[in-house]
Order: sequence, then C-alpha cells, then structure tokens
Amino acid sequence: METLNLTPRSLDLSQFVKRSALESDFTTLVKAPTLVCFDGQPKILYLKPDWDFDLLGSTLNQLEFQVSERTGGLKTTSRVFGFQPRVALRRDFCTATSLAHTNPDANALVSSFATKVESLYSTFFDTTHAVHSSLTRSKVLPEWRIPNSCFTSGIINKNNPLKYHFDSGNFEDVCSCMIGLKRDVLGGYLSCPALDLGFEIGNGSLLIFDGQSLLHGVTPIKRLTPKAYRYTIVYYSLKGIWKCQPLDE
Repeated sequence: METLNLTPRSLDLSQFVKRSALESDFTTLVKAPTLVCFDGQPKILYLKPDWDFDLLGSTLNQLEFQVSERTGGLKTTSRVFGFQPRVALRRDFCTATSLAHTNPDANALVSSFATKVESLYSTFFDTTHAVHSSLTRSKVLPEWRIPNSCFTSGIINKNNPLKYHFDSGNFEDVCSCMIGLKRDVLGGYLSCPALDLGFEIGNGSLLIFDGQSLLHGVTPIKRLTPKAYRYTIVYYSLKGIWKCQPLDE
C-alpha cells in the first residue's frame, strides 16, 4: 500500500461549492490501495478488499430508487437505509428507513457490510474510530444503530455525479465509509481538489474519509451499455439520532 503525506491546500470555496466536479480539478488519480495522511495522521484510505460483492450488486440492481434532494439542494437518485431522526414539522418521531419495511432482505444485506467496513475503519483509523464508537455507545440507543456497528444510517447512490459539497448532519471529526460498485462505466471519480487527488471508485472499492471536513464531488459518469451502473454505499452516523427515544416511548 502506498502512503501519501500531504498538506491540504487552501481553496476559494466559491469556485467549487455546488459546481460540478471535473477530472481537470486534480492531477493525480488514485487507483491502487493508498493511505493519505495529514501531519502523519491517517485521513483517507482507498482499498479494494477481498470481499464477495456479487450478491450485493445484483440486489442493488433490483431496487427501486428515489429521486430527491439532499441537504443543500443536491439532487440524487438514491435509497437510504438504517435509521432516520425525527424531522421538525414533518415526522415527529425517529424511524427505520422505508427500505427496512419494503425490502427487509436488501436492507439486511446492505447493513451486514457495515461490520466488514468497520473492521477496516478501526484498523487504519484506530483513534478516530475509537471516538466514533464511543460517541455511538454514549449517545445512541442500541435500537437506533445498524447492528454490530458504530453507524446509524447509510445511503445508496445510483449513477449520481454529485456536485461539490461537504457532508452535513453527521457526527463531527469522524469518518464515513463508502463501498463502490461499478460496471461498464467511465469516470465517476471522487474528486478532492484540496488534495489535488481523484479516487477511482472501482468495482469492489472502499473509501474511508471525513466528508464533513473535506470538499468532494463526483466527476461525470459515462455509461457504456444499457446495464451499466455506478453505485456507492455510504455508512455514517447522524447526530440527529442522539435525540431518538426508546421504542416504547
């Protein structure tokens, strides 16, 4: 595995936020296992774990996806899984996502990878993971956690060339973990202009990083065949879940 020790460069955010990501925004495309460090501390991990993704890919191909807007107005084709916090004026209670009700087998399969993902998170980001895990144990009731993990929630993105953004609503100063599944697609790289890096979201890839502090976006996706797809499955923990009450309340 290659290790890169970098110092993030300052950006004029007005030139990037809510703009489409371009391959010209970075000079180095990461395709091989790489650990990116700031001041000697691990900040981004790119791996291709030796896991069987076949059932996961075929399951996602059968899902119905929803077109919606994320926080900040980003339009996405996606499905959320795990748990959702209450939403003021719309849903005054915490709940499992609709996927758990409409397709419990798919929800269980996607959620089961949280344990695998967390094993690598804890190995390479031991200090950050310890903080994340401690917050989950102290702030989130067991019924609002993805089983056997420190995560509360996740999202499956389908063919989404997301504009530049910072993630919002997650626990602060911890990482999200993203599985990539891809077939017959060119592009769709994750661009991180502050690092002058892009990451190939290859089939069976895993990317771990703090999306709240690092600006990122997805470059254009070119589908080469009718069966082409680019999925990302992102596992994270929502701060809003801290307010979720026991189920019997």
